[in-house]
Amino acid sequence: MAIVAFEVKAGLAALDEAQILPNAQLAPEDKLLYAVVFACHVFEVFLRVHPYANGNGHAARLIVWAILCRYGYWPRKWPIEPRLTDPLYTSLLVEYRNGNRMPLEAFIVQCIIG
Repeated sequence: MAIVAFEVKAGLAALDEAQILPNAQLAPEDKLLYAVVFACHVFEVFLRVHPYANGNGHAARLIVWAILCRYGYWPRKWPIEPRLTDPLYTSLLVEYRNGNRMPLEAFIVQCIIG
């Protein structure tokens, strides 16, 4: 978890710097994408290292929300509570872990834009 904490701190610092760049230097769409890519990475890592299998979804979703909301990106259709009975992101997480990151990232973007 110490390594995860270090990665999160470094990632947030990089995102903080990216977010304050003028839009002429970094487009708003890129700022959103960077935040989503990072949030998905943290989501996957947290679910992989957290010691409670099938008992950490709420915390993982909260972490994603915290990262996204820090930069003003409020998910409109991905709740922290209640737990979804068959969350779509489960299969997307499998794909993410198999190297296909785009479906999970696209899912999170869709949750933000509604």
